[in-house]
Amino acid sequence: MTVDLTTAEGIEDAKGKVGLAAEAMKELGETGLMALGKTVPQIACLIAVGTTLKHIIAGTKADAMEPLMKKLGELKSEIDKLSSKMSSEFGKLKSFMTEIKFESKISDDIGVLMIYMNAMNEKGLTETQRKTRVKNFKDKYAKYDPLEYARKLRVMNNSFNSPLNTAVEADYFKSQDAYDKWEKLFTGLMVEAVAVGLIHDGNENNYDELASEAHLYIGMMDNFRENFKNDEDFWDKKVKEFVKKTLEDNKDKPVWKKADLIQKAMERVLTNDIFVVTVSASSCPCLKHVKNSDQILVDLNHSGCRALIYRSHEAYNETTDHTFQKIRDGMQEIKKVINEKDVKSFWTTQKELDEWATDKVKDAGYLVAYRERNVGIAYTRAKTVRNSCTWLIEDKHYSDFNGIHFNSMVVVTGFM
Repeated sequence: MTVDLTTAEGIEDAKGKVGLAAEAMKELGETGLMALGKTVPQIACLIAVGTTLKHIIAGTKADAMEPLMKKLGELKSEIDKLSSKMSSEFGKLKSFMTEIKFESKISDDIGVLMIYMNAMNEKGLTETQRKTRVKNFKDKYAKYDPLEYARKLRVMNNSFNSPLNTAVEADYFKSQDAYDKWEKLFTGLMVEAVAVGLIHDGNENNYDELASEAHLYIGMMDNFRENFKNDEDFWDKKVKEFVKKTLEDNKDKPVWKKADLIQKAMERVLTNDIFVVTVSASSCPCLKHVKNSDQILVDLNHSGCRALIYRSHEAYNETTDHTFQKIRDGMQEIKKVINEKDVKSFWTTQKELDEWATDKVKDAGYLVAYRERNVGIAYTRAKTVRNSCTWLIEDKHYSDFNGIHFNSMVVVTGFM
């Protein structure tokens, strides 16, 4: 490809090629990495731009370069965005490739056995057909021993290349969906392996060994689930990193939207804990009382916002409707106290907040107050239909020579 930058037509041609590449990168970024059919032409477009650039650098006048450099800047921006998206999506891609590899290596093998087993047990077979199919099944069984695969399923948790480990590590937020998907797959394979093992004759130990492997497998999955939920590195680092990035990437969005984005991510985490999320402006006065400081998962000032995440261990299963009602009644008492305050000093103190927490809402584990109305509040769901937390918003206003003034207070509570 040759480009003549000595003419207006040549410059426009070069700008067009670079502009097309920028659009291509933008489209690839927006449609997602799995649009593999679109990848090849986009790369070809980039190669064309690279070839074009070779002819641009040397001896081109500044006034000719200016519009072209602007287009190149746009291209760089789109490539940077795509690179960022590729980085964030790499975990999903890794999990996807692991799944394909696993399916072909283990699932397909057990699937073959199941096909031959089902064929052997079809109704209406002649004696000759049945004997032939039994022989086919035994031949395949000799190649694909279900006991071997049952053992593989059981020890996968200890394997560096375990698809279960890879899948959950690739999922940044250790989601319930990722765990459930693989647990169902492994459990299904274990059931199939046991089913095939019971059909095969000539090995009296198969049943006992398969039953033993199945029990060991169940114990392994239970242990894995607990370790999965209690990964301190995840709670101490990854959640904070996610919140920080969410605040950075959504600077222009309102606080309620930021709280909503954080809540949606926390909803996916593999745990029965409940999370209460609040987001306010960094400048907003804020006081909090928490009975167990370890339950404050995040307290972060970043990108002009303050984000708090409180982690309740009891709200999902253990907090009764009676306890919930007592906390709501206590919040109504706090509301009365707030409304009795002087309109010009419409705020509380740490001492008063502590008293509210230990007296009026003593069944709660967390109480936080904000001195303005603009606070984003979100929470993950409890097992019952009732809320996982409760809050109140109170406003007062007064007038003077400078106009009408509004004072607000938001109080949010969370269960133990």
